Order: sequence, then structure tokens, then C-alpha cells
Amino acid sequence: MITKARKLAKELCANYDLTGPTGTKNWCWPRDTVCRFYTGDDPERCGYFEEAVLPTDPGLQIAYSSYFGAVKVSQSEQAGPGPVITNRRQCKCGKTFTRKSNRQLLCEECSRAEKKKKSRERKRRQRMKKAV
Repeated sequence: MITKARKLAKELCANYDLTGPTGTKNWCWPRDTVCRFYTGDDPERCGYFEEAVLPTDPGLQIAYSSYFGAVKVSQSEQAGPGPVITNRRQCKCGKTFTRKSNRQLLCEECSRAEKKKKSRERKRRQRMKKAV
């Protein structure tokens, strides 16, 4: 499945380039780094690939969705009416996680780190007010 996805990305992805600006192979222009499918043996999900490139190969789309979990399917490809609901989401760290609520934006590790960061900043501002 991974080799087929890499081949499809190489052939049809508008963001993919064989060599980047510094001669780096398998370049992704919007991310300004190596393509997610070429980062190792365990590739990450790519939103552009799922929406624009993957629907061209239905067989690969099924294999891809079983490998990564739920993949967004367009309204015309859906069996029934209504939007597709998927609880899988990609975090800013690059990990894919299953959301526990519709408001969850970050994975648990990033959520904890973000909470600590905001708490430190809030306490710093609070201490600055006391010092004045």
C-alpha cells in the first residue's frame, strides 16, 4: 500500500517535486520539507493527498483508509445523505489521534504541553502585576 501511495503521489500530486531547492529528494513544496510519504517506513497522513490525489484510485483509497483509519469521502461517493463524520485528526506535531470530543484540536501530549505553556505565561503576567 505504501509503495502504491508513493507512486501515486509521485505521478499526480501537484505539491510533490522530485528534488527540492537544496537538492533534497522527494520534496513537498507547501510543507517546505520532505514529502510525508517518504519520511521512512511508517509514513504520515497528508490532507492534500487524501482530498485531491487519493480519489483517483478507489482500490488504494480502501487500503489507505484501512491502514490510517477513516478517510474523508466526498458527498458524491457516499452511500447515504449527510456529512461524513470522522473522529481521526492530525495534530500539529504530525501524529494522528482519535478525538474524544468535537472541540478537541490537539493530541493528549500536545494538549498537556500547551496547557503548561499557557499556565506559565499566565503566572508570569500575574507575578509582573504584583511586582509593580
